[in-house]
Amino acid sequence: MTLFQKATRAKLRFLTVKGEVSTEGLWDMTLSGTKDGFDLDTVARATNKSIKELDEEGFVSTRANPALSKL
Repeated sequence: MTLFQKATRAKLRFLTVKGEVSTEGLWDMTLSGTKDGFDLDTVARATNKSIKELDEEGFVSTRANPALSKL
């Protein structure tokens, strides 16, 4: 299964300056360079930051973070 298939089956939404955008809606955005921050580069950076914040290392628990299981 491709990453796109996984994202659409999980019904992932991405937070933007104009509200949430579906996985399919990402195709309608420009790559970068918009003044208002409504572009793929800005969304990707924000999403990457959120993922890094979720991936906090645990020293006792061996359970995976449930928020990361959708990815």
